[in-house]
Amino acid sequence: MKTLRFIVVVLACATIHQTHAQATGLNLPFHYAHPLVDGATGIIPSTVIGLGIQHDFDRRIGMGVDVNYGSSQEEQVRSLEVIYSAKFFATDNDRTAVYIGSLIGFQRLSGTSSSYSTGQNGTVTGGEEYSHIQIPIGLRAGLRGGLQGYFGELFAQVGYALGNGELYTSNGIAVNSAPIYLSVGFSFLGFGWE
Repeated sequence: MKTLRFIVVVLACATIHQTHAQATGLNLPFHYAHPLVDGATGIIPSTVIGLGIQHDFDRRIGMGVDVNYGSSQEEQVRSLEVIYSAKFFATDNDRTAVYIGSLIGFQRLSGTSSSYSTGQNGTVTGGEEYSHIQIPIGLRAGLRGGLQGYFGELFAQVGYALGNGELYTSNGIAVNSAPIYLSVGFSFLGFGWE
């Protein structure tokens, strides 16, 4: 019976310690330089906004999950992505700290092709609906404030989109998804609790 009590006390102390060391926060990320289509030009080739949740497991280890929606400026391409990122902090993450980590996600690109054709009877038919799924993997680095209370984040992520390829063909020219998963962004309106 004493052994069982000892085990329960040790587990309770470990749980209380881990609960105290953990913090969670919600934020709104905005991405720049995040191309959805291969060959996209400009500093802001697409508009990407999301909702993120951050969680710290320990003083130097955390994670984030971002659900992002984006659309391309040049092509009629929409993106829905879920990105998981692991975060390893250089200093204690209860204050502003630099981090680096890996990312993996799911990205669905969809839209309507911009090609039009004229049928034999003179009718004009519009583009076809398409959907393409790819898996981005890579690295993420950034600077994030402590999660308790208000916090912000600056980040950059780069990787490769597994499964990238042709979205559709427009007048004999293939429009492909971007093979490089790249974005620079910031999060604000973050609110966290411990």
